[in-house]
Amino acid sequence: MNGSRPRANNFLIDGQDDNDYGITGQAYQPLNVGAVQEVTILTNSYSAEYGRGGGSVTNYIYKSGTNNYHGDLWEINRNSAFAAIPAQDQVSNPISKNPYDNENTFGFDAGGPVIKDKLFAFGTAQWDRERQSVTGPIFKLPTAAGIATLQGLEPNANISLLLNSIGSLVSPGLSGAQSVATGSGGACPCVEIGNFQVQNVTTASNAVDWNYRMDWQITGQDTLTGSAIRDNSSLSPDNFANPNALPNFQTEQGGPSEIFRGQWVHTISSKLVNEMRLSYENIHFTFSPTPKTLAGPLANIPFIQFGNDIDFPSIGIDSNFPQGRGHTIWQIQEAFSYAAGRHSFKFGADVTVLNLRDVLALNTRGTIEYAAGGGYTSLGNFIGDFTGSNPGTISKGFGDPNLNSSATMYAPYIQDAWRIKNNLTLDLGLRYEYWGALANSLPYPAFNVSLGFGAPSGTYPSMFANKQIPDRRNFAPRIGLAYSPRWGGFLTGGGKTTIRAGYGIFYDGLFSNIIDNTAESEPNTLGGSLPSQAGRGTANASTAGIGGITPMADPHLTIFSMASNLHNPMTQQWNLDIQRELPLGLVLTLAYVGTRGERLFANQDFNPQGPFYSFTNPNFGEIAVRTNAADSKYHSGQIELERKIHTLVLRGAYTYSNFQDDASEIFTTTGSSSYAQDIPNQHSEWGPSTFDRRHRFTIAYILQAPYFHHNALLRALTDQWIWSGISTIETGTPNTVTLDFDNFGNGHPNSRPNLANPSAPVTSLGFDGAGFPLLGLPATPGTFDLNCLFFTSNTCTPEPLSTFHFVWPNGVPGNVGRNTLFGPGQIYFDTSIQRDFPIHFWKLENQILQFRTEFFNAFNHPNLFTPTYNMQDPNFANKAITINGGREIKFWLKYSF
Repeated sequence: MNGSRPRANNFLIDGQDDNDYGITGQAYQPLNVGAVQEVTILTNSYSAEYGRGGGSVTNYIYKSGTNNYHGDLWEINRNSAFAAIPAQDQVSNPISKNPYDNENTFGFDAGGPVIKDKLFAFGTAQWDRERQSVTGPIFKLPTAAGIATLQGLEPNANISLLLNSIGSLVSPGLSGAQSVATGSGGACPCVEIGNFQVQNVTTASNAVDWNYRMDWQITGQDTLTGSAIRDNSSLSPDNFANPNALPNFQTEQGGPSEIFRGQWVHTISSKLVNEMRLSYENIHFTFSPTPKTLAGPLANIPFIQFGNDIDFPSIGIDSNFPQGRGHTIWQIQEAFSYAAGRHSFKFGADVTVLNLRDVLALNTRGTIEYAAGGGYTSLGNFIGDFTGSNPGTISKGFGDPNLNSSATMYAPYIQDAWRIKNNLTLDLGLRYEYWGALANSLPYPAFNVSLGFGAPSGTYPSMFANKQIPDRRNFAPRIGLAYSPRWGGFLTGGGKTTIRAGYGIFYDGLFSNIIDNTAESEPNTLGGSLPSQAGRGTANASTAGIGGITPMADPHLTIFSMASNLHNPMTQQWNLDIQRELPLGLVLTLAYVGTRGERLFANQDFNPQGPFYSFTNPNFGEIAVRTNAADSKYHSGQIELERKIHTLVLRGAYTYSNFQDDASEIFTTTGSSSYAQDIPNQHSEWGPSTFDRRHRFTIAYILQAPYFHHNALLRALTDQWIWSGISTIETGTPNTVTLDFDNFGNGHPNSRPNLANPSAPVTSLGFDGAGFPLLGLPATPGTFDLNCLFFTSNTCTPEPLSTFHFVWPNGVPGNVGRNTLFGPGQIYFDTSIQRDFPIHFWKLENQILQFRTEFFNAFNHPNLFTPTYNMQDPNFANKAITINGGREIKFWLKYSF
């Protein structure tokens, strides 16, 4: 939002906390269509009452009871039978019929007086049921002949394990068939394998949401409000987080989220009002094996992966499961509003107590990768129970998977809306935020970044034992101005022009996933992996190999930590806009909006590798540290034109923006790595942000259709129709041209190419022949066609350097910047048609039966998206395969009284 990261947004329900402190976003998802009265979104330079992020503030205002009885019943259906076949399915794997997907959402709400003018009640419940038939990815499996060959090699523990893991799954051998040797040097017996795709996997998604609220007008000065909200959802099997799992190793996700809220509003005098709010929030989301998986005989085997030479699916439960997060949040808010002459003061404080009960993914069952090596294929080494050496690994984690931590956060604020003149208002405010130190519950909370790259004076493990230093400097001033000039005649005067300006400082929070990653890593947990293998690798990998790994501290493993002085990222926001009423009911707004992000989160390797792949400090392995090394800048011009006249509301908005940063996330968003190419120099990554969209135009409309007044039949056909929708046209996002390879030995696949001839086609890729030893060939002068070298068996000859747009350099960093190529833009057109039918029965007034149809991507327009710019990928810059999109339709039937 306006140059901030997606994690920088704040979510509220009736002004109270609704944030997921684990990954950010909403803890409770407010999807109950009968619960929400309205939604307000603050986007820039908002008052000191709000904080917790440098992005937007979204506040859901929930319904309450009134003196009138009112209620709704609804059913919403989305069914694949009414959807167009998505463009991606028509291209990559043509189908004639959509897989089954049916979602039903149904519920009710009701409210009214318990005691008229005194006590009001409101309640709502909603159920969501979705059933899908899902198609899995394509991978290799033995054909019937291949299975017969494997059975002929029994008894063999690993063969039995493989056959039991795949169960009845057999490749038909119609495509991708190949014969895989199991003996040395390609000797048989050989196992026939072929392509296989799991079809028609039935997934079930269930959610139950309810909300109850009471409002008590005790006296003319006191009002009490109490509310309980709860949602419980599940998805099984989880083809979203674990799409590659075989049926015997499927997982599920889900859990409850709930918020209990109370509020007391006391009018002390005509000038002074006190508001006190108390809330309790609880979430418990888990990602775990399904009951069927846990009850199976293979639930506790290691997670086994195979080399790329056979492309078999993994067997065993993925080592990332189980995991989960359980958070309880207590929040108390106290606010006083005081009016004194031309000043309206508001001052108060938010106090939040956060408790974590997270379950970590510790790889306690162990992981084995069987790879080629020693003259054997991956399958041959698997049958012989050797790891292989390309790379061939065994790893296992030890420790307590439960993380318990807590922090108390507080944020006092004061603000003053000073009405200097009737046409001039100045808003002044100051907020302070303290977020505590969640990491200090760990034995080894943080890394001291003052040790520098390579940590030359560091000792293991004490250099990770530094306490997290709470950030106590988070002062956030706010200033805003609203002015309606009386001069300027027809251009600015007449009370039809408003000038607004604002500036503010805001702070993001430390999301606890960073703490989880630190807790999962050495030295907080212990684990081990075998060193680099040679030949056939380690023998007896599944028994003595994995059994020989013990819980020993190993400083040569990759260690994830956080900087001991990790600060809250700071965002400065500013804006200036001019709004003018124009003839024909038009309102025009011209705005400039800017943000500056400082101390943003970034990944840095404090022990990078150097020439010949040796660590800067050979006493340690990779030291991955979350720091405040990143920065960003955003500038935008925004135009909005709105018209409200008769039965039409029309709003159009256009934004031109430029969003630059040197890291867009702590996880990989573009390219092949989240680390800078020049690791110590984060600012060398400065370029377009992953979230940079230069142009965006949106138009929204609501039209109450005109109707015939005099003819009863025509009036019945044309009355009560509403047409609404939103359409968006936007330019594409950037991506990084990458080698997907560590070309100069820093330990990360973040190397980029050199720019040779900008006028050459972007798909013209070259390879510096001096780097041929990487391919096992002698160095050769000249520049060669990379596609010829990588994807054909042809004899490749050198070509002029000007032939190529990008060139793979010889062992040096490339000069191409980060996020330099932009993908195509997108067009979206969503619309709806609604018809209200007034009805009269049971002597109830204002009864309406409403039928509504929503069309998403109404014109079935496919969009192209940003392709891969990985030079090792044969689909480099191939926009055609990114095609995506198809029309979907939702039907609503709603009864209201």
